[in-house]
Amino acid sequence: MTLREISPEEAERLWQESSETLFLDVRTPEEHATVRIPRSKSIPIEELEYRLHELPAQKDASIVVYCATGRRSAVACEFLGRIHGYTGVVNLAGGIVAWNGAREYGLVK
Repeated sequence: MTLREISPEEAERLWQESSETLFLDVRTPEEHATVRIPRSKSIPIEELEYRLHELPAQKDASIVVYCATGRRSAVACEFLGRIHGYTGVVNLAGGIVAWNGAREYGLVK
């Protein structure tokens, strides 16, 4: 599986148009509590392997994975795609920093 990335603008469009797209925050609970994308699910990358049951059962589900800058989320995307067969996984390029920097799309502070 090749890592696919989505721009903050594309992610925001998905967030507005599809309540079925899961936004997965792989940062720490402390980071998530500080600032997050509304309706996102928090599963720290260190816990992802043990909390897979919280993700959609459909392997083609639309999942946008994010962290602070896109590094941890890229690792999470690779893990979900290569090891667990999720095909609808994309990495938010630049993470929450880029999302916030592109525009204030409705971040919860």
